[in-house]
Amino acid sequence: LRSVELARIRALAEIDADKQFSQAQKDKLRNQVEALAERERERVEFQRKTQVERDAADIAEAKYRTEADDLRSQLDITDNRQERRKLAFDLLDLEYRYQKATLESVIASEASSKVDKERARIALAGLDTAQAGKRTTTAREFASPGQRYVSDLRREAENINDAFEEAAVNGLDRLNQGLADRDRKSVV
Repeated sequence: LRSVELARIRALAEIDADKQFSQAQKDKLRNQVEALAERERERVEFQRKTQVERDAADIAEAKYRTEADDLRSQLDITDNRQERRKLAFDLLDLEYRYQKATLESVIASEASSKVDKERARIALAGLDTAQAGKRTTTAREFASPGQRYVSDLRREAENINDAFEEAAVNGLDRLNQGLADRDRKSVV
């Protein structure tokens, strides 16, 4: 910004010192120099904001990676199932918070394009659903033997119900087919 200001001052001084231009020409050139300087200041300010956003994103990612690595290390060395389950959920929650913050920063960013912002909005809308699925998977992974048994029973009950329902539908189909065949024979 300092160099833009120095260039603006130098250009204005050169215009004022030039004896070949009329006052109207000098005024027009001064306006052009001011407009050019303003556009250049806006460009520099945009680059500065973009760099600040990039730096903030880099710091957030470094913090996330450090915390995630720490949780993974704890998870690797812990033998207690309950503690491992808690650490796995802590890791999921950390990942969720990081992803949410990243998407929200893209949406709020002045440097992001409209397409990037829309992609971030779509991803943010599906983030809760994805997180719920990951939590369910993690709960299953760290379930106790009793919890697994109850879950398997429920699944088996659903499979048995499906099998009974399928047998009933197949029986009705055969009955309908038999009635249709009998009607065709009686018509002939």
